[in-house]
Amino acid sequence: MKLKKQLFLTTIILSFTLTGPVQAVTASGINNDDKPVKTSMRLPNEGRSDVQEPASSENKAPAEKPNDAVKTDDNTKAKSKVKADIGPQAITTGTNGTSSWTFDSDTGLLEFGAGILAERIDNNLSTAGIVNTTVKKIKFDGQVIAPTAVTYLFANLGQLSEFIDLNNFDTSAVTLMSYWFTNTKGLTNPDLRSFDTSNVTNMRYMFYGSWVETLDLSS
Repeated sequence: MKLKKQLFLTTIILSFTLTGPVQAVTASGINNDDKPVKTSMRLPNEGRSDVQEPASSENKAPAEKPNDAVKTDDNTKAKSKVKADIGPQAITTGTNGTSSWTFDSDTGLLEFGAGILAERIDNNLSTAGIVNTTVKKIKFDGQVIAPTAVTYLFANLGQLSEFIDLNNFDTSAVTLMSYWFTNTKGLTNPDLRSFDTSNVTNMRYMFYGSWVETLDLSS
């Protein structure tokens, strides 16, 4: 009899144990209005500060159009304009005594017009801002009269290599030709036969420091 009661009690306890969780789950899934309770799932990245959400395309600022091409063109034009403004002047004019001269820096030609020279050429050019060594040729256009007593007349014109129309250069009244061609290293074989040296009394160091190899002053 005792054994039967114990088995009966054990059966009742087991039944309560097995049916209890089922009722609890059923109760938790249904609210008072017999409607299913809404449940939510937590995503793996929810709440993490190191995960960035993709930006909405609606909030993106419109891209600005590049102005590099326009700026480059403007800068190029500006630089070209500056270069044109500060570029060297090809033609320079001046006077020596009563003779007007023109210098072309592109060809190195120094051209004297009719008149009477009054000073040495290198000083005259320096006053006008011309570098002496840029003179390569000298032309006498019209009757140009040499000064009677000026030393160093053609001196320090280091690149001078040629006289053009030298027959238009009148030296008949010259008495002093000292140092006239000093340091004219480009003048190696000048043709000075047209020089009138009949009144010259002093030719001291006329070609000092020059590279003259041959010379004809037979006239």
